[in-house]
Amino acid sequence: ILQVLMPLLIIFLGFTAFSGERESGTLRQVLSMGVSRSTLLWGKAVGLGSAVLLVVVPCLVAGGLVLAATGLETVGEGIGTRIVLMGLAYLLYAATFLFLTLAVSAWAKTARAALMVMVGFWALTAFIMPKVAAEVSKVAHPSSAFGTFMAELKEHQKRGIDGIPPFARLGRYQGETLRKYNVSRVEDLPVYWTAMRMQKLEEIDQPVFDQHYGAVRDTYVAQSRLQDRLGLVAPTLPLRSISMALAGTDLVVQTKFMADAEKFRHDMVFKMNDYLSRAAANLNGSSSASNFMIANEDVFAIVPPFRYEPPALGATIREQAGNLGLLGLWLAVAVGLAWAATNRMTLEKT
Repeated sequence: ILQVLMPLLIIFLGFTAFSGERESGTLRQVLSMGVSRSTLLWGKAVGLGSAVLLVVVPCLVAGGLVLAATGLETVGEGIGTRIVLMGLAYLLYAATFLFLTLAVSAWAKTARAALMVMVGFWALTAFIMPKVAAEVSKVAHPSSAFGTFMAELKEHQKRGIDGIPPFARLGRYQGETLRKYNVSRVEDLPVYWTAMRMQKLEEIDQPVFDQHYGAVRDTYVAQSRLQDRLGLVAPTLPLRSISMALAGTDLVVQTKFMADAEKFRHDMVFKMNDYLSRAAANLNGSSSASNFMIANEDVFAIVPPFRYEPPALGATIREQAGNLGLLGLWLAVAVGLAWAATNRMTLEKT
């Protein structure tokens, strides 16, 4: 909401800062009293900024209190630091629109023209550029449709990661296992063959899944980074990335969560198959409904609970350093434009 409505509030409060006073004739009177143009600019900035802060700061404080009350430890350590950093990012964003509004107000011949220009820029950065950035990133780094992705994955599974089909590898593994235990039939194995077979299939398929899902992840990362670079055109883009990263909802956090969950699944499957291979050898070659094994809670206790460790705050800040730099660049450009426009603005009504 702040990304969209806060700039609009600034625009409506500040578009008449210079252009409105020029039209009313008060601008010439103020400057004739010996007030320098730079002093006037900073006075307008402080006044407009104070009015905006009276509206925005309570919203930020309320949002911070709500977040703190929910106990969102899962987004990472330093929830208070994250809220402060997010507030600073939004202040940079607000200051950018503030000085851009003052620059346009000083440059435009009429207040109406200043309003039209700033509302147009607001619509561009808040609505148009996020959509354009998403589409451009998809064209530059296309990802496969879900149906195509699954078809390619299944086909790769059939031929194997190294060109050897899984059934051939399983046949070889079965022969090695029989020779290892010096038996000629699966029924005579001292280990549960089905569990060993499932574990071997897991090991055969895992590299294929890692390769395909890793390619999807790399594509999404490339799309995200391209969208961040397009923040040179719209300050909303870097702010959006910073906000999502500090809130723990960005692609980096999602990728790490998926990687940790997949590692947990892999370890769980290994432990369960290892247990079954040793505890259920009597089930080899049996298809009778009366020949089964009951697993109680002690069996499942061999798998520890899933513990997710989100990226450290320092890593998040380093990841967003480029976007923070873009926001700083936008603010510097906005201040420069406001200073230049103020020093060159005309005092005559047109």
